Amino acid sequence: MEDSLAGIEGVDVITSISRPEQSQITARFKLSRDADSAAADVRDKVSRVRQRLPTDVDEPQIAKVEADAFPVIWLSLSADTHNVLQLSDLANRIAKPMLQTANGAADVRIFGERKYAMRVNLDADKLAAYRLTVQDVEDALRRNNVEVPAGRIESQKREFNVTAATDLQRPGEFSQVVIRVTNGVPVRIGDVGTVRQGPASERTATRLNGRDAITLGVIRNATANPLDLSADVRAMIPAIKANLPAGVEIDIANDNSVFIKESIDSVFTTILEAVVLVALVIFFFLRTLRASIIPLITIPVSLIGSFALMALLASPSTHSPCWLWCWPLAWWWMMRLWCWRIFTGILKKAKSRLKRPSSAPKKLLLPWWP
Repeated sequence: MEDSLAGIEGVDVITSISRPEQSQITARFKLSRDADSAAADVRDKVSRVRQRLPTDVDEPQIAKVEADAFPVIWLSLSADTHNVLQLSDLANRIAKPMLQTANGAADVRIFGERKYAMRVNLDADKLAAYRLTVQDVEDALRRNNVEVPAGRIESQKREFNVTAATDLQRPGEFSQVVIRVTNGVPVRIGDVGTVRQGPASERTATRLNGRDAITLGVIRNATANPLDLSADVRAMIPAIKANLPAGVEIDIANDNSVFIKESIDSVFTTILEAVVLVALVIFFFLRTLRASIIPLITIPVSLIGSFALMALLASPSTHSPCWLWCWPLAWWWMMRLWCWRIFTGILKKAKSRLKRPSSAPKKLLLPWWP
């Protein structure tokens, strides 16, 4: 599989992880390669080598994953009146479809899920006594647990499809499956083991506040705002809770947008503190309010104008020529001179209008900046 994927155009790095019952291959492409086209090439390569894999291997799953495909907000379902199997069913039927409609939600993943399954516990001694193997039991289940069409009923005006209900649904039906007939006596699954309804896998579990729970992680789109997604999910919690049975609680286990919001607020607080400190330092050295106002206005205007011009130009990731980056510097210097001349002229005119004759000479402190 790795050798097949290595021949795809634009592949940068291929990594693989193998563990019991599962193998994972991750292919990372160059930024110049289109993601949709690369995913189509991967599917084509996998379909070509599928026939070379063992027959009992599950169908390979191909997923296009973003670099930041990690849940933004985590919700948990817990209850004292429902078991984990029932909570998993509620999460799949009620909570997940509603969360997928949130603005900016790309996917909703369920962790600690328990799927309904029939668990057959075989007794090795009884199997040996009947001269049977586990493979015999598996073959018997495959032969009997099928749903096959039984034909159709036709008339002059109507047609009805007939389906034989031969699939097994209850533990008692599985126990009555005949494995083999020995000396005219049928040997059933119930004779060599027990059948019960339980989860398909119990290898993973999630707990919240000491109780078994089912966790749902909401993953955002590549262009979605995590703050908006978190707010939308929080607004949907009352509606989800109204559709859940009594006794089932839905809580926010973790919300990564809280840290993002706190970081943004911290940035604005830092900017405000920096502006105040710079104003105090400038006023302390220049000792005049007029000379202090000029740099406090010209510096932000020139920086904002430079950043705006840089945003209009090509970014470094697009391999823009170096001479394009000289324009923001020139713009910054021109904005400084322009703002300085304008505000200096305005202040001079205002001062000339307010100037009164005085016998004592006054000193005019002119700013040394820029």
